[in-house]
Amino acid sequence: MLRLRGIRAHRFSPDPLALVACASACAIDELGSDDELGNPPDDADTFDPDVGDDGGSSTGSSDDGEADTDDTGPVECDDANKRCPYQFTLADMGYQTATLVGNFAPSGWDVGVPMELSDGTWRVTIDVPWATEVIYKFKLDGGAQWIPDPNNPNQIADGFGGYNSVLEGQTCAEYTCAPDLIGTFDWRDSILYFVFVDRFNDGNPNNNGPIGVEELADWQGGDWAGVMAKIDEGYFTELGVNTLWLSVPANNTNESGLGLDGHDYSAYHGYWPQHLDQTEEHFGTLEELQALVELAHANDIKVIVDYAMNHVHSSSPVYQQNPGWFWPNDNGQGAIACAGRAARGAAIRAGAAGSPGTCRTSTSPTPTRGGFRSTTRYSGSPTPGSTGSASTRSSTSRISG
Repeated sequence: MLRLRGIRAHRFSPDPLALVACASACAIDELGSDDELGNPPDDADTFDPDVGDDGGSSTGSSDDGEADTDDTGPVECDDANKRCPYQFTLADMGYQTATLVGNFAPSGWDVGVPMELSDGTWRVTIDVPWATEVIYKFKLDGGAQWIPDPNNPNQIADGFGGYNSVLEGQTCAEYTCAPDLIGTFDWRDSILYFVFVDRFNDGNPNNNGPIGVEELADWQGGDWAGVMAKIDEGYFTELGVNTLWLSVPANNTNESGLGLDGHDYSAYHGYWPQHLDQTEEHFGTLEELQALVELAHANDIKVIVDYAMNHVHSSSPVYQQNPGWFWPNDNGQGAIACAGRAARGAAIRAGAAGSPGTCRTSTSPTPTRGGFRSTTRYSGSPTPGSTGSASTRSSTSRISG
């Protein structure tokens, strides 16, 4: 009986069966046992198919057959992972507690590192990043005082009327090597999917509410429940998406607006916000939005929320109660983009310029045949009781996760 043992195709062999055929053709009628064939010489370059595979891993050994444990030479470490010990000190002036805070760690500003009092000096030694500037200061008595290092003249403004201390980048002969931050998300690696919520997926018909304009210009029923359903079924994961960009969640007006093409539109696009502190009723509740974010995170998906915070609809209480906070519309079309249908339609038909008395909000994107024309004006922060824009220079998107 012919026995073939230990036959394995070479990883470069195009046909493993060719090796089997060769072994069969060349085999003798009777193969003896392993004992009869004897053991291979000690210096033979042999391969045991029952141990390991062709992956290329190997271990070194010393002449006596034991594993080579010699670990001479410096540990290889990228500069980004190197850390140098550094001691921060502060002379005691009767403080009850002292905490070092700064950008030396992800929680450095929020939590910090407690210092210990010894011989009239507060001390703490931490590992600081290799050759990297460290911004820091001392938090005293639980936050009653925040002071820069009195012994370090290198300071920068902290943005709150005070100063932070600056430690120049440190290097050292004996450093530690911090592990890589496995799983740290880099936004440059985002595979982004823009979810235009109203036009995406209707997961809850109970929150549907068309306002009676032409069907294509009206609310279509998409909501956060519909987005969650698609996350659950793996729709985004199968696409390779790891970031969702959701359209504006703020509650918009239920009035229609007259577009430049003469058609009435609903606020399905999200850029006619009426209540900035309420969720869009056609999309769902705040709890549903929070559940969407949690579900996305559970599926390794980040969430960006588009947020129109620099303009409001003319029916918004913040405009009606504080008209002096807003600029008149200026979109080059001689119309009031954020007014209701009647005021806007009259302005379009009359060809008149927008009047501060009609609507003094900053502008909203105007529906056109080609999409939405953004006409938002950016100017300073709002000042109650003064003529200025409610626009701010902060981003109109929020990042979650």
